[in-house]
Amino acid sequence: MDNKRSSMTDEKISALEAIGFVWAKPNGQVRWDKHYAELQAFHAEHSHANVPTKYEPNPALGRWVSTQRAEYIKFTLGQKTFLTREKVANLNTLRFRWSAQNQYGL
Repeated sequence: MDNKRSSMTDEKISALEAIGFVWAKPNGQVRWDKHYAELQAFHAEHSHANVPTKYEPNPALGRWVSTQRAEYIKFTLGQKTFLTREKVANLNTLRFRWSAQNQYGL
């Protein structure tokens, strides 16, 4: 650290938090839970969880779904992955397709 004093006071922090300021980009479990909730909403609307990788209304969700599939391969091979049995079970409750092949009738 540079040992400089900050102009950020407790009052300023409280004021920012009161208007919903987000201090840092969510990561780890928080981010996973956020995208899982988005997938649940997608499933409720479309009756499936097969989000296209390039899903225009929510590109981040499409990338996240693609990442889950890639991580699942590591999971099944016993390689290091952030995907857990609990996360796999949660995705399976939505009838998540672990392979993108033939999901669009191709």
